Parts: sequence; structure tokens; C-alpha cells
Amino acid sequence: MFLVHLSVVLLGLAVSKSDIQKISNLCYQIAGTVDTIYLLQQVDKSRRETEALNEISKSVNSNLNIKGILDLAMGFVNKNFGIDLCALYLVDKQKNKIRITYLSNIIKDHLTLSDLEISKSEFSLEKIDHALGYVYQTKETLYTKELIESINEIEKKFIDIIKLKSSLFIPLLLKNEVIGILGFSNYDRIMDLKEFEITTLEKIADQLTGAIYNSNLLEETEKARAQSDLDRIEAEIERGISVIAKLEVEKAKKKTEDLNLLIKKVNEISDLEEIMKIILEYVKDNYHLPYYSLFTLDPNSNILKFANAIFPDYITPEQKKFFSSNSH
Repeated sequence: MFLVHLSVVLLGLAVSKSDIQKISNLCYQIAGTVDTIYLLQQVDKSRRETEALNEISKSVNSNLNIKGILDLAMGFVNKNFGIDLCALYLVDKQKNKIRITYLSNIIKDHLTLSDLEISKSEFSLEKIDHALGYVYQTKETLYTKELIESINEIEKKFIDIIKLKSSLFIPLLLKNEVIGILGFSNYDRIMDLKEFEITTLEKIADQLTGAIYNSNLLEETEKARAQSDLDRIEAEIERGISVIAKLEVEKAKKKTEDLNLLIKKVNEISDLEEIMKIILEYVKDNYHLPYYSLFTLDPNSNILKFANAIFPDYITPEQKKFFSSNSH
């Protein structure tokens, strides 16, 4: 409905019924034109919304990973809504915190490496002293056209770093549970959004929720599987080391027992050749040395004299005789 008000301030100027009728007809034409413009705006709004949802739907149903999906969605949002920044925050229930897992490339160009580290900070969900905590607790979209100074130190740093002037936070709801929050904003300028634009962005966020959840679940599953494999390998290594250590201990124990038995046998025998036979057998079994030669020291002449030996098969009788007849 539209109202057109025309007035005459010039004293003494009369308007005839015929003129009033003509003016009324003109107002009807104006109203029709305005109504047509409004309808065209509504059609254009619906077209933009449909295009956005179709693009997101196609990306969700493709083989893109979550970064690819969000990059595509952010490209469309930037083009059609003039929004620079998109950030995805995922909830960590075990820590009761929420942290950034995606930051659009458009905003990354404005940040240094140290700034990026700060932008990865975690926000506690135990208090509602920051916007993310409020959205998480209320499960409602929060649009702030003009930001005021935050009382939360982490949020304050984040706002200062990216030079945020406005923000829009949309909860990602799955079975009435917040699994994450999608944040939109502009770099160093106001983000002026109309109600229908916020509704469209909420629908886009709704389209992304399932894909984000599945992607995050898959990533967590892969991490858990990798950790499980690592734990299993470490356990096997530890078991292997334990078995090896046990075998080495048993081996050393057996060697000690065999050596003690050898000494005992040697002490019970007086024949030198028999003693050397027993010793050679022990050396062959433990050190793989099949041959030996024994020399004794003559205390009077201080000379080593040949006593006994086992030679390889290739040593001739003449060579054996030569070795056994020489003293040192």
C-alpha cells in the first residue's frame, strides 16, 4: 500500500473535481509503477537467493573438501553481498571451546603471520562474554552493524587485528545442537545488511551444516585411526624390544651357565688334549672358530713351545710338522 499526498499552499488557488480526478489517476499510475519496481526487487532478491542456494547445493554434493566448499560459497557471498570475510568456528565439546578452522583467503591477504596465529585463538564457551559464546548459548543469529569495544581480551584482539566494524554470526544447527558458527564481516568498513540478505545467508549456512559436520567427522575419524595405528605400532615396537631384551638376557644367562660348566669340566680333566677338545667345542659353538693352536711357556728358556693344534684340511703334513717343530 502506498500513500501520495499533494497539497497547495498558494492562497486562492482552487482545484476542480476534474483536476482532482486527473491527479488521482496519476497517483494510481505512480502506485502501479512503485509496486512493479518493488515486485521486481523481490524477484531479483529471490533469484539471487536461489542462485546462492543452488551453487552451495552443487558444491555440497560434489567431492570438494570443506575448504573447497567454503571457498566456493565465500566467492558467491563476496560477489553478491559485498562481504569480505568468512570464518568458520567449530565447537570442541571435550575442551568446551570454539576455535577457527577456516578463514577466507580474502581476509588472509590483510594479515601478517603473527596476526594469523592470534586469529587461531580458542574461545571458551563457559562464559558469554563474547559474541560466539552468546550465539552458542542462544542458538540465534547475531548481527551487529556497529561493533562496540569487547570485554573479552581475545575477541578484542581479533577485532583490532582484522579491523572489524560489523559482524554477523550464524549458528550451525544439527538436531538442535550447535556444531559450529559461521561468521561474516568486512575488512575495515561497515557491513550493512538487509533482513532478506541475512535470511539468505542463514539458508546458505544451513546448506553447509551437514557438509561441515561430515567433513569434520571424517577428519576426526582419520585422526583417531592414525593415532590408533601409531599407538599400535609403538606397542608392537615396545613388545619387540621387550622380547629382544628378554632373549638377550636368556642368551647371556645361557652363555654364563655354559662357561661355568666348561670351567667345571676343565678342572676335572688333567689331559691337555682332552681339555683343548672341550674348549674348542665351546669356542666353535659360541664364536664359530673351528681351529686352534696351543703353545706353552718353558720357564727355564723363556720360550713358547708348540703343544697342540687343530689345523684346516688344506694344511699338508709337512706344513703341520713345520709348525709343530718351531718354537718362539
